[in-house]
Amino acid sequence: MKKRCVVIDDNEANRIVASEIAESLGFNVHGTAESGYKALDKVFDNDISVILLDWHMPEMDGLRFLGELNATPDRKDMKVIIYSAVEEGSGNSKALSKGADGFISKPITFEKMQAEFKKLGII
Repeated sequence: MKKRCVVIDDNEANRIVASEIAESLGFNVHGTAESGYKALDKVFDNDISVILLDWHMPEMDGLRFLGELNATPDRKDMKVIIYSAVEEGSGNSKALSKGADGFISKPITFEKMQAEFKKLGII
């Protein structure tokens, strides 16, 4: 059975690109959401291995979503990779300090996602 992934981003084009790359890396994209609020049910109601999470979104940004996720025992072994246009050095350390497992700087590419997945032992 393929590992499951959820993509959370307020930008539809980014959701499509991230989903296609995740699928090409062997994941079943179980769903996408345009906000953190809409993603919580998708994440907790399914056996999700990876969450690809945009940092900057209206309503609930990626760091707030991550805080909600980390406040529950249901996170288990889910890996959360935040992606953002924020500069990689500062963005990476802030995202990791908030509980993210990985960070990808935008634009999202196959090579960047593959490298991050390998670094985290997801593939």
